[in-house]
Amino acid sequence: MAIVTFSISSVNPGYDNWEGTIETSSLSNVVKNDDSVIITISSGPLFTFNSVKVLGWIDNDLNHNYVTWRSQSYVSNPTQYPTAGESLDIWSYNLHRDIFTLDYTWDQLTASYDDLNTVKHTLAYDYDVIYAPYYSRGGTLSIIK
Repeated sequence: MAIVTFSISSVNPGYDNWEGTIETSSLSNVVKNDDSVIITISSGPLFTFNSVKVLGWIDNDLNHNYVTWRSQSYVSNPTQYPTAGESLDIWSYNLHRDIFTLDYTWDQLTASYDDLNTVKHTLAYDYDVIYAPYYSRGGTLSIIK
């Protein structure tokens, strides 16, 4: 097992900084194909889930993309708006590019992505109770391997 530690540093007032880990079987796994990881965020209340799918979405209205790790399983038609389970959604054009266009492995991810969307929320979300225990706008995603 390998651990990737991440932190979200918000630049907007009213949003907290938060951090967590992604547990993967190997840092050499291509991120977009590494569907089975464990996401844990423990900056405050513990939030953890087993991700079974990583997806990328493009928001054409705002010209921003996001990466989402989901606990929901999809056979052939993933939905952008799930109604159950948990997710970690990171709104970063560059992270999306590195994962879905450049096919980066965990080990190749950049140490810092400073392009977190200032309009959309980067967040950890529990769809079963409609609650986001962690969220922010703007700022930087830092990654330590």
